[in-house]
Amino acid sequence: FDVDAENFSFKNGPFGGPLVHFPQPGQTFNRRNDAVYVQNVFEYKKYLIISGGFRFDHNTLFDDTVTARGAILLRQPNWGTTLKASYNETFNAPLILLLNFTPTIQKETAQNYSIGIEQDLWKRGLFQVYFFYTDYDDYFFDNADVVGTDDAFAMGVEAGIDVRPLEWLRLRSTYASTHARDEVRDVPL
Repeated sequence: FDVDAENFSFKNGPFGGPLVHFPQPGQTFNRRNDAVYVQNVFEYKKYLIISGGFRFDHNTLFDDTVTARGAILLRQPNWGTTLKASYNETFNAPLILLLNFTPTIQKETAQNYSIGIEQDLWKRGLFQVYFFYTDYDDYFFDNADVVGTDDAFAMGVEAGIDVRPLEWLRLRSTYASTHARDEVRDVPL
């Protein structure tokens, strides 16, 4: 169970100037997000793990939202290989302060897919590579800039190697590449 509450009292607009949008000076504004979630994990002989769950969010400012998640993990212990795949849905309500700048902004929802492999390196390290794709609806942030688009996506790959050549020495290297695009304006994010 999860509860988030935000309460703000606005005296002036950003940087001390007058407020242009709701709420007006002197108004108070609050919202509440109540959430209930259920998740279950099924494990079969440590070779197969399946998990799934649902979350219900009741936000006093935006519509109620149900999101789901599921994942599967398949291990081959003789080779030291693990395959992973997952699907997640997300809900993100904009900050109250953001509503002052863009009062028509909507809640952000997304669907995320990922697949990956992890390979044990002779008990001395781990190599991993993952591919992900996220489809956003009503996306509103890009590096702290307000974007406010109805449709966007991000996809990429993440890879890493972690090695322990000596008990006291650990070497790690990672790589990530992301391609993100606003599909409405057909521009990169």
